[in-house]
Amino acid sequence: MAKVIFKDIKKSYDDVEVVKYFDFTVEDGEFVVFLGPSGCGKSTTLRMLAGLETITSGEIYIDDRLINNVDPKNRDLAMVFQSYALYPHMTVYENIAFALKLKGMPKAEIDVEVLKTSKILELEPLLNRKPKELSGGQRQRVAMGRAMVRTPKVFLFDEPLSNLDAKLRGVMREEMKELHRTLKTTTIYVTHDQIEAMTLADRIVILNEGYVAQVGTPTEVFQKPANKFVAQFIGNPAMNMIDTKLIEEAGQWFVELETLRIPLPERFTHQAKKDLSVCMGIRPTDIHVRAEHIDHDRVFECPVTIKEKELLGASILLKTKVGKADFVVEIAATEVVSEDSKLFIDLDAIHLFDSATEQSLAL
Repeated sequence: MAKVIFKDIKKSYDDVEVVKYFDFTVEDGEFVVFLGPSGCGKSTTLRMLAGLETITSGEIYIDDRLINNVDPKNRDLAMVFQSYALYPHMTVYENIAFALKLKGMPKAEIDVEVLKTSKILELEPLLNRKPKELSGGQRQRVAMGRAMVRTPKVFLFDEPLSNLDAKLRGVMREEMKELHRTLKTTTIYVTHDQIEAMTLADRIVILNEGYVAQVGTPTEVFQKPANKFVAQFIGNPAMNMIDTKLIEEAGQWFVELETLRIPLPERFTHQAKKDLSVCMGIRPTDIHVRAEHIDHDRVFECPVTIKEKELLGASILLKTKVGKADFVVEIAATEVVSEDSKLFIDLDAIHLFDSATEQSLAL
C-alpha cells in the first residue's frame, strides 16, 4: 500500500490546457474516484500517474518517492483499462501469469499466485479458456486478476466497467468493493458514472474543465455541493435549479419566487444581500406532496400545476409548475396525486448558489 501525492499538476497539449491545476493526496489504502464529464482531465491525470503521459509541470510522489521521470514499469502500479487489453492468443492463466513471467518468477511460485488470485475472483474454472470464450464480466475479472497478481502499491482503474451492461456493472461494482476490503490496496478509479463513484469511493474528486470542483465523501458531495456544477452533476434525477433573488422584508429574508416568498434558511443569512441574484436548488426527492413526509416544521407549502407523470417503477416523476418555475418531483409510486395537490418543500434541503460565482452560499 502507498500514499499518492499530486503536487501542482498541470498538463497541456501545445496551447490546450487539459489539466489546469490538480493538487491532491490519496491516503494509504484509500479508494478514491476521479469523477467528471468527458474532457475534464480525469483520465489524463491517471495516465500521468501511470507514466503513460508526460507531466507539463508539477510533481507526483508515491510515498516519498518522486516518480516524474521513473519508467512506468518501475512505478509499482497496476492499471486496468476500459478495453480489458487481454492477449487473445493466451489462456486466462497465461494472461494473469504474464507479468510474473516477465519478472522471471519460478513457475511454482507463479502457480501459487495465479491460483490465489483466480480463487478470489472466482476464475478457477476458466483458467484454460481464451478471452473469446468469456463474457464481458469474466474478461474484466481477468484484467483485474492480471493487475492483482503483481501485488502493486497502487491499483489504477480507467473506466473499467463502461463496456458492460447495467446489470453486470452492478455485480462488478460489488465485487470491486469487496476486493478492496480484502486487499486494502490504495486504489484510484476514473469514471464519468456517478453511481459507480457513489457506491465505490471512500472519497470522490469531482473535476470540471481541468480543475477540481469538489473533494468529499459520497455523502458530502451529495448533501453539501460546493458549487452549482457539483449540485447538477451529482444526483439522478438532477437537482431542480431556479434563477431568482434574495429580498428582505421587515427584517426577514426570503427567496423570491414570483408571487411566492420562500423563507431563507438560517444557514444562508450570513451571506444574504438585498436583491442578490442566486440560483436556488432543490432535489426532486426533497419536494413532497404530503407535509407529514418531512420530519420537522421547516416546510414551505405552495400551489402546483402537475403537467406530466412518469412512472419509474417504485417511484413516479412529476413534471410540475410552480408559478412560471418548472420543478421535477420524485415521489413513491404508491402516492395518490390529484389535480388540486400542493407541494411541500423541505426548507432544510434547499441549496443556494451565487449567480455570479456559482459557489454555494452555505460555505
